[in-house]
Amino acid sequence: MTYFDPVMLDLANASAGSTTPPKRHSPQVTPRPDDTALFGAMLGARHDAGVSLAQLAERMGVDTVDLLHMENRIASGHAVPLHVLRQYAAACGKRLVISFE
Repeated sequence: MTYFDPVMLDLANASAGSTTPPKRHSPQVTPRPDDTALFGAMLGARHDAGVSLAQLAERMGVDTVDLLHMENRIASGHAVPLHVLRQYAAACGKRLVISFE
């Protein structure tokens, strides 16, 4: 699974034939305590499984860079689909449990 950041294209300031890539724009998100708890739980699951990031990526069938990007998105408060979290948990030999308290 590949995740992409949005790219802002400023047509007003773009010059014809320019080879300069457009500036990347990523919305500012402030991580909440539950985001950091989720990230900590994910790293704990990976540690408990005794696998590296590369090994986990292989188990999930994704590129290591894509998995690292996903972990960084979660750590910074961005959303990730539940099916990806389930896949991550399964690759660690765990299952995803969600509760409302």
